[in-house]
Amino acid sequence: MFSKMFKNQQRRANYSVLRIGAHHSPQWLMGDYRKYRTVFEAAEIDFIYVEVVLHNLRFQQEDWSCKMKLIAYWQQMDGTEQKAYEVTEKYTISKDLDRAYLSNSWGAPEKGGYWAQGVCRVEAYIDGQLVGDVYIAIEKENFKNKEINPYFELEEVKIFSTSTDVPPINQRVYSKTFVAAQTPYLAFEINLHNKLDYIWNCEFVGNFYNEEGEQLITQRGLQPIEPTEKKAAVLVSYGNETCDYWHTGKYTVKILFMEKIIDEVAFEVVVNPS
Repeated sequence: MFSKMFKNQQRRANYSVLRIGAHHSPQWLMGDYRKYRTVFEAAEIDFIYVEVVLHNLRFQQEDWSCKMKLIAYWQQMDGTEQKAYEVTEKYTISKDLDRAYLSNSWGAPEKGGYWAQGVCRVEAYIDGQLVGDVYIAIEKENFKNKEINPYFELEEVKIFSTSTDVPPINQRVYSKTFVAAQTPYLAFEINLHNKLDYIWNCEFVGNFYNEEGEQLITQRGLQPIEPTEKKAAVLVSYGNETCDYWHTGKYTVKILFMEKIIDEVAFEVVVNPS
């Protein structure tokens, strides 16, 4: 028993987990990121990859190896889970790399040939230890191949300053100019008119840029939309409690839905209130 515990501690000492994400494109983005998403459309997907990114604690010391196991469970209508897929692969982590990217996928070669509408939860294990899980939601409206959005009509995007305790809608103060020392977080309220008569998962991606056009961050907002919600508001927000993230300057955020830009909003952070 104690021997097994020591081995598990030793294996965990080789790494720390930086992030776990799902994507369907092999393309790399700035900062060694992928196009991580939670919500996908069945018609656009052949394979979905689940990636675990590790900080290599044996960097410049020695190579080491591990096994990663992924187990996928489909969510059932009664709230239970049904095991759908399991895959295990061995990886060798080079001492020359400070980060390790462990990735595996499942699906079918033909887009739309495997994935169907529903929600899947994927657990990731390294050498038998659960290191995290990730949710994957599949929708069916095929927006990427349509000119008109079948999910919703975008009404407007409004911005307000907030703490971690987001105020109710009737207490939010909307603006496009904010004072740096008084702005912990900026929240982008994306208002939409729901077109669907069934529950679906809505995910927005906000890509933030400074006035020089340099991308700063990517943030996501995810919310299930009920068929009774004809009007809905989804939030994408970023900042910190110490009010030192948003520096003075002009910014732009591009709002994406299913990897399509649906709006672009400009705002400014200033030193003193006008």
